Amino acid sequence: MTDSIAEMDEIVHEPSQEFVESTNVWEFMQTHDIDDYEVLIERTTTDIDGVPESGVDWFWDELVDYLGIEFYEDYDQIRNDTDGPQFTDWYPGGKLNIAHNVVDRHAAPDNERRNKVATIWEGEDGEIREVTYHELQRQANQVANALEARGIETGDTVGLYMPMVPEVVSILYGCFKIGAIAVPIFSGFGVDATATRIEDPECSVLVTGDGFLRRGDPVTLKETADEAIAQADTDVESVIVYDRLGASDPDTDLSIPMTDGRDEWWADAVATQSDEYDTKSLPSDQESMLLYSSGTTGKPKGIVHTHAGVQTQTAKELYFGFDVKPADRFFWVSDIGWMMGPWTLIGNHTFGGTIFMYEGAPDYPEPDRFWEMIDRHDLTQFGISPTAIRALRKQGDEWVEGHDLSSLRLLGSTGEPWDPESWQWFHETVGGGDTPIINISGGTEICGCFLMPMPINDLKPCTLGGPGLGMDIDIVDSDGNSIEDTHERGYLVARDSCP
Repeated sequence: MTDSIAEMDEIVHEPSQEFVESTNVWEFMQTHDIDDYEVLIERTTTDIDGVPESGVDWFWDELVDYLGIEFYEDYDQIRNDTDGPQFTDWYPGGKLNIAHNVVDRHAAPDNERRNKVATIWEGEDGEIREVTYHELQRQANQVANALEARGIETGDTVGLYMPMVPEVVSILYGCFKIGAIAVPIFSGFGVDATATRIEDPECSVLVTGDGFLRRGDPVTLKETADEAIAQADTDVESVIVYDRLGASDPDTDLSIPMTDGRDEWWADAVATQSDEYDTKSLPSDQESMLLYSSGTTGKPKGIVHTHAGVQTQTAKELYFGFDVKPADRFFWVSDIGWMMGPWTLIGNHTFGGTIFMYEGAPDYPEPDRFWEMIDRHDLTQFGISPTAIRALRKQGDEWVEGHDLSSLRLLGSTGEPWDPESWQWFHETVGGGDTPIINISGGTEICGCFLMPMPINDLKPCTLGGPGLGMDIDIVDSDGNSIEDTHERGYLVARDSCP
C-alpha cells in the first residue's frame, strides 16, 4: 500500500457532538427516530418491512413537506413509473413553479425576508452590489415581461450567455416564471460550442452581455455571441445585451456591434418593463432548464430538467449536505453555464439564504483574492474544484494565513478526483482542520449528486462518502452483479429513479 493510499484510509475529521446536533440532517434524523447514519441511508433508499417511514417514495414525499416546498396544487401520487424507471413521472398532478419557492414567497409583503439580501456580487474591479429578495423579484418580473413581449411562451427556449453578474439570477428566475426553458451557456465558450447550444434547442431569444473583466482587462462577449448566432442553423429573433463594461455609453472607447431590429440593450429591453408579474402555475413535469454535458466524451448532450425535479433535488442537497440556513452566505466558484451555477442559486434561495457571486480570476490582483473575500464578507460555505485548490496551494500558505476564515462552516468540492496533499491543504490551511469538506459526485444528468457525505460523517481524505439521501445506488461488475461489499473496482449504477 502506498503512503498516499494509506493516508486516504485514515479518518482525519471527526465532527464534535455539538456540531452534529446543530445540523439540519441531525434534526431530520431525530424527527424520524433515526440515530445512525447507516440507518438514515437505508430508510431513505429501501422499503423496510414493518417500517412505513422508509423507502424512496416515502423520502421524496416527506421531503416536500419537511423542507416547506410549496405546490400551487398538490400532486396525486409521488410518482408514476408504469412505463419503466427511466420514464418515471414524479409528483404527477401537482403544479408548482421554482420561482415561487426561491423568490416570490420570500419577497411577499408580510415576509420578514422581503428586504433580506439574496445576492452579494463582487466584480473583479472591487465593485460590490447587493440585491434583496424584493429587488430580485421585481427584476425577475421585468425579465418575464420582456421575454413575453418578445413572443416567448411556456416551453420556448431562452439562451443565457452571460457574464457572472447579479442579473444572471433574475434572468434564470424570469424564465422560470413564464415556464420558458432556460439554456445556460458557459461564458468562457468560443463560437463553436456556443453555436451548438443555441442551435440544438432552437433558442429564439439570447440574453448576453457586452463582456466582463478578467485579470483587469475587458473580455468581450457580444462578438462571440454574434458569430455563434451566424453559425447556428436557427433563427435568433431577439438579443438582449447587458451592459457590464459600459459599452452602451456613446462616449466609450469600447465598440460593441449591435444589429438593428434584433439587438437591444438591457436598459431598453428589460429595465423599462413593469415589475409586476403573476408567476405561472406549471405542471410538475414542465421543463425548467436544458443543461448540456461538457462534451468531453463526444457531442454535448442536452439534459432536460423539470420544475419539480430541480426544486426537490437541489433543495435536498443544499439543506442536508451543506447545512444551509437562512443566515448563511454561500459561495461556490462556478459559472451559470455549469450545473453548479443554477444548483447553488436554487438550493440556497429556497431557504432564504444569501449567495455570493464573483466575476473574475481567483488570484487577481493578488493570490489571496478568495481568502480576502471570504474574510471580508463573512462567507459560511465555500465550494471549489480540486484543480483550483492545487493552483492556489502553489502560491503559498502565507496568502491564506493573513486572513480570518473562521466564518466558514463547511467546505465543498466536485468535478474531479482529489490528490491527498491538496485535500489536506484545503482541510488544514483553509478549513483550520475542523471544517468538513463535502466532496460530492453526481452530474448534469440529474442536476445533483449520486454520492455525497453528510456534515455529521467522519471523513477520510479525498473520499466521497455514501449515497445521497433518497439515491438508491450500487456498485456492480461488468455482469451487473453487486460488488458493493467486496471493495472491488466497478461501475456506479442507479437501482431506482430520482426526481
